[in-house]
Amino acid sequence: MTASDDIAELERAAQRLLDGRVAAIRELAVAKQARDRLKAELDEAERRYGTLYAEAERAGWQESELRELDFPDPERRPRGRPRQSSPRRKKSTGGTPPRPAPEAQPEPPADQAPPSNGQPHDPRPWTPNHPN
Repeated sequence: MTASDDIAELERAAQRLLDGRVAAIRELAVAKQARDRLKAELDEAERRYGTLYAEAERAGWQESELRELDFPDPERRPRGRPRQSSPRRKKSTGGTPPRPAPEAQPEPPADQAPPSNGQPHDPRPWTPNHPN
């Protein structure tokens, strides 16, 4: 066997290895094309479902009714006004309303502030118009 025969054999062995790798890439490319096509179809179906779901709501169907009929909330809603909150997420209307922020009161003058030195304290509340 000559050196050129050795080189030719090495090239054939390398080609066999590459052929297997190229075949794997070819199959992967075909699968990727199918996946991309199906993904685009699914995106379009989700858009259409969301649009038709919104139309059903505008026609008077409630989300709870649509769910009961086995129409789940759409993954993707059409652009536009934000959807109204559903009855299950209703905000509480009962209870105590929040208190308004207290109005700012002026600080009493230093000579009318309660003493911190242990002297008797005038029990009358301080007001800005206090005569002292």
